[in-house]
Amino acid sequence: MTEAHTARAHAKLAPSSAHRWVECPGSVQLSEGIPNTSSVFAAEGTAAHELCAHCLETGDDPATFLDMWIDIHAPDGKGRFVNLDEPPSATDEFRYFVVDDEMVDGVAMYVDHVKSLMPHSDCLLSVEQKLDMTHIDPRIFGTGDATVLDMQSQHLHVIDFKYGKGVSVDADRNPQLMLYAAGAVRRHHNHSVAKLTVHVVQPRAYHLAGPIRQFDLDLIELMEFEFEIEAAAARTNLKDPPLKAGEWCHFCPAQGLCPARREQIYQDAAIEFTDLDINIQEIEAMTPEQRGQILRNADSIFNYVKAVQKFEHDRALAGDMPAGFKLVAKRATRKWRDEEEAKEVLAILGVAPDALYEEPKFKTPAKLESFFPGKNKTERQNAMADLVKKESSGLNLVANEDPRPAVVVEAASEFDAVDVG
Repeated sequence: MTEAHTARAHAKLAPSSAHRWVECPGSVQLSEGIPNTSSVFAAEGTAAHELCAHCLETGDDPATFLDMWIDIHAPDGKGRFVNLDEPPSATDEFRYFVVDDEMVDGVAMYVDHVKSLMPHSDCLLSVEQKLDMTHIDPRIFGTGDATVLDMQSQHLHVIDFKYGKGVSVDADRNPQLMLYAAGAVRRHHNHSVAKLTVHVVQPRAYHLAGPIRQFDLDLIELMEFEFEIEAAAARTNLKDPPLKAGEWCHFCPAQGLCPARREQIYQDAAIEFTDLDINIQEIEAMTPEQRGQILRNADSIFNYVKAVQKFEHDRALAGDMPAGFKLVAKRATRKWRDEEEAKEVLAILGVAPDALYEEPKFKTPAKLESFFPGKNKTERQNAMADLVKKESSGLNLVANEDPRPAVVVEAASEFDAVDVG
């Protein structure tokens, strides 16, 4: 089982932040000494990555862990998936995350995509492997989510899972993925590699190209990139490295102190609100009243966006679809047609009564599948087919470019919930 994400060493020039330090060399020195504290969203992403790695390594179906909790601080795989009698306390908000339908869907998309890149047995899968890019700069190293080397076609795939909703990530010349590709090629130096493809799987953030994107390159292109990234890394060591604001500031720990970022916000606000007297200051210089006003404004904008989303959900259900969007069914999960009948069949199969429950409810089909006869998952699912039905938990409102089939609007009343994305 892989090492826990929370226990790993972090590179000073991390591949995950390469887009920022390539565009803004000064951000590295400006961030020194500032704790890069995790958000609850980042911690949730860590939990989803733990489930991804486990399912790739063991072959387990992500749905098997539905309603369980992931302990991202557990030192090994045995303790990472737990059943809790009640939700964790506020002090454990960043430690335990429930495996809900959305996480099952996202992880299943990633796992299925990785498996699709292994069409035969002559493929080498590596999960959460440490990748060394110190030949470019001694401060660059990281861990790749998954790599697949098809040794017949000499095709190396580098796959990165993104669970975030807020910022969609491109695959084309993505510096993080190309750094992982550089490390993966060196890791497989004993094998021939003729072609490289980097993949982004991001199930919860809209992107015009869909939730799975990829970019092809060859070894010469990779070598040219390595020269470029070597020069970019060297710029971070300048006495006064330049600061440059842009969308890469989003996750920078120093953005609250950065004069370039402050000037950019001022200019953007001045363009948008030319009739307002705006004076954006450093956070440390603001009064409690000013900080409170910013928080109130942020809540107001967030609430407005949520209200627009709900309004468009309701309009879409009524048949008035927003331009460029459609309704699609969420991933169906298996449920018992009749719990009592399922209990009787399991009793005939000799399953002990105490194995059937996770208090206070009857276990799901995914968790009791192993008790049914069959040599493999398909045979066991066929054996229990008469006892199981598949139900989608609702509808998602997504852009037309999403590959899932559209649901006829008239049928939307059968579903209880609709979400965007």
